[in-house]
Amino acid sequence: MTWDDYKNRMKASDPVAGEVIKEAEELARVACPSLEEFDAVMAESQHYAAEAGMTEHDISDAIRAVRSRQ
Repeated sequence: MTWDDYKNRMKASDPVAGEVIKEAEELARVACPSLEEFDAVMAESQHYAAEAGMTEHDISDAIRAVRSRQ
């Protein structure tokens, strides 16, 4: 069963669930950038990190530190 099949079945059998799915899909479109937007943000981030003198090791350490706090 594909996502569209599941979505259509839920909309037909449970209108409330259908609305929840519709709202979730709308939010996902807002929250998920396109690949081009993501690439642009990554390039900008890499530029700022290079200007600040950060290395890949510095960034890995920062990610590891944040993840260990969760």
